[in-house]
Amino acid sequence: MSKLEKLAKEKIAKQKMIDDEAANNIPIEVEKRLREAKAELETLKPYLKTLARKPYWDEWQKSLKKKNPA
Repeated sequence: MSKLEKLAKEKIAKQKMIDDEAANNIPIEVEKRLREAKAELETLKPYLKTLARKPYWDEWQKSLKKKNPA
């Protein structure tokens, strides 16, 4: 086996090891992003509740037309 072949095999083995480590870390990253998203949702819940009480733009326009039929 030549030196070039050895280097190629080492490179392939190193890349496989990096890919395996990345595959093992995927669930950790997903869990981390999920926790961050849940925390952000908790901080936004009061604002979401106030938005739910307000009418949509088209509903608001219709109510204005009913109040002011000019």
